[in-house]
Amino acid sequence: MEKEENKNMVLNNELIQAYKQMLSNPKDYNLPFKSIDEIFDPSDNAIAKHSVFEKYQSLIQRDIPKVVFYIIMDGLFVQRKADDGNLGWLLTFNV
Repeated sequence: MEKEENKNMVLNNELIQAYKQMLSNPKDYNLPFKSIDEIFDPSDNAIAKHSVFEKYQSLIQRDIPKVVFYIIMDGLFVQRKADDGNLGWLLTFNV
């Protein structure tokens, strides 16, 4: 019987901070995408979190854990109900 690979991620502060550092400063890690600060600007209108996540992943062409992205963005942008009734962030895309 083959050993089953553990695919569970351990969510801790170090992991969140590592992703935040990488997404905030991608050039420091030779990553070919813009930083969070370059992609998003604060706004008075909320965009649903799931929509932001999907578009962000499409823009950077990388898969990142949704829960990690949500935790990082919750710390950066104010949350409000979006027009579609889902929880969102007060931001706009700057791309």
